Amino acid sequence: MKSPSDQFEMIVWLASVEDADVYEHVVASHPGDFVPGATAAFLGVSKMIAGLLSTYRYAACPEFLNLTSGKSAAFRAMKEKIEMEPQRHRKHREQFIDALRKLPESNRVYSLLDPELHPVLDELALRVSIAKGKAN
Repeated sequence: MKSPSDQFEMIVWLASVEDADVYEHVVASHPGDFVPGATAAFLGVSKMIAGLLSTYRYAACPEFLNLTSGKSAAFRAMKEKIEMEPQRHRKHREQFIDALRKLPESNRVYSLLDPELHPVLDELALRVSIAKGKAN
């Protein structure tokens, strides 16, 4: 039986490969493999994560803003352009996905996401906590 942490990691992975809708189909096909109460807590989570991933911009996150704080507008624009290059964007996106998988045990993901989207992370952390409570 998959633990709530395993379920959340699976949801994050599915969303990261653009298969966010698969989770609910897998649960419906193999209900005995999942903790029933935990599964209910995760309904809709895959779409939330897919939304975060589709709009992810490293240049909007606190980590980037701290790195460029006090610098000129020209420097910030140049640095943002560099960070949007495909290889760097991929690296930042992978770091974000890895940090997201560790929610709520680690809060690193908050430093990698636009603060306006932090309420979505709060909701995800709450859902993981609820799922873990249902599993006990």
